Amino acid sequence: MSALEQTGGRVQKRVAVGLAIQVSGKEADGTPFEDTVHSGNVSRTGASFTTLRGLEVGMEVDVVIPRRPGEREDADFATRARIVRVQPGSAERELLIGMQFLDRRFHRVFVSESTS
Repeated sequence: MSALEQTGGRVQKRVAVGLAIQVSGKEADGTPFEDTVHSGNVSRTGASFTTLRGLEVGMEVDVVIPRRPGEREDADFATRARIVRVQPGSAERELLIGMQFLDRRFHRVFVSESTS
């Protein structure tokens, strides 16, 4: 069964899929960063990923999800996102981050990679 995300009175299905996501911004201490991470899950309104970066709830980051092979040149998904969840990850110093897309909705279709 898929997890559900409550957003603005609507329920969005989250899909467990490992997409490469380019995330950039500033850590809590002001240090700029630009990383490529892999999503844990994705919905039309947000995504989760793990990082060692010092991110906090309420911070905003720039996000790019590159186009898939065969998609139009301009098919990269680019938006701002707000960090809405930060919790310890499975590795030392690792954080599990939940982010909400601010400017756009993600409209690609994926099949879950989850085996459950």
